[in-house]
Amino acid sequence: MESSDGFPPSGFKRCLADPYQDHLGPFYYHPEERVMTVRVSSHMCNAIGVLHGGALMSFCDAALFVIAREHTFETTGRTYVTLSMNIDFMGRCREGALVLAGGEVVKVSSDKDLILVQGWAKAGGASGRVLCVFRGMLKFAPKVSPSEHNKAKGRRSKL
Repeated sequence: MESSDGFPPSGFKRCLADPYQDHLGPFYYHPEERVMTVRVSSHMCNAIGVLHGGALMSFCDAALFVIAREHTFETTGRTYVTLSMNIDFMGRCREGALVLAGGEVVKVSSDKDLILVQGWAKAGGASGRVLCVFRGMLKFAPKVSPSEHNKAKGRRSKL
């Protein structure tokens, strides 16, 4: 469903329900490409009126999963979490900007438990200004029943 201002762009679909992403976004992905987008709203901006670095990093974290989609839950049924992420901020944008993120899968471990992804985010679309570049590692996280979770919790060292 496209609004009167042309957002989301044609062909983009709303990302699956996630309370944090819904609060921050909403975010949209393209089902045939490794890209996602968001329209910067006022609650995503900092005190000087530009997109907050934490909001941009959260958006890029979600983009890791869109970029690696052919290896993750949507395609394989395997659940992953972000193990690590690095980001280099290179630009800024204000409320109302369209931000697009994309990238590529660099490496998948032989056991398919780790996925290394690198990407970029730009203001104004694919040919826009680079806001940041990022790199993240996704780790397979098998589902654990509540009873198994509680047992594991009891075995953790207490620091």
